[in-house]
Amino acid sequence: VEMQTKNTIAKLKEKGIKRVLCVEGEINGSSSYEILKSFHKHKLDVVGLFSKEASSDIKNVNFHGKVSRNKVKDFYKGRVIFLNLEVNPACPNSVIEALSFGIPVVGFDSGSLAELVGNAGILSNYQGKHWSLETPSLESLHDSIDVIFDNYNMYSEKAFDISKAYNIDITSDRYYEFISRIVNTSNTNWFTVNTLVVF
Repeated sequence: VEMQTKNTIAKLKEKGIKRVLCVEGEINGSSSYEILKSFHKHKLDVVGLFSKEASSDIKNVNFHGKVSRNKVKDFYKGRVIFLNLEVNPACPNSVIEALSFGIPVVGFDSGSLAELVGNAGILSNYQGKHWSLETPSLESLHDSIDVIFDNYNMYSEKAFDISKAYNIDITSDRYYEFISRIVNTSNTNWFTVNTLVVF
């Protein structure tokens, strides 16, 4: 994937370009649409399958539907903040992709998001029963977006930095070390480990 650089982000800051982006496989749940409906101040692009019925009264959001992987990377380019809509995320790939582009993340402090994002964004208190998918408090979410845009270079630098931890080689090594401990041997070769994983 062709990633943007710190220089391209700096140039976009000079132009004052601001965008909020959400990339999901599918937008589900009434709380997700309530969050999207609350966007008035910032331009928001949503990529992923969505309900035409649930989105019919949302006029301030650009719904792009399902987009090919090659075209998705174009949405990641620019002075962008990534909005994570998933309420109790396990390990969303789209968040890791956004960080690798130097894109800060906003969302709610639920699921594993805080572990993934660290200080490369701002996560708001849900202030509701997130396991019941109640509509969260939205004011702090929008405040967070403003704070990040006001300090974009700093948050973008942190996003680039934290994304290094998700390098495929580092991740593979960690899996190897973890599986090796499980099988209680220090000389387990990759073939044995992969066989254990498959079966």
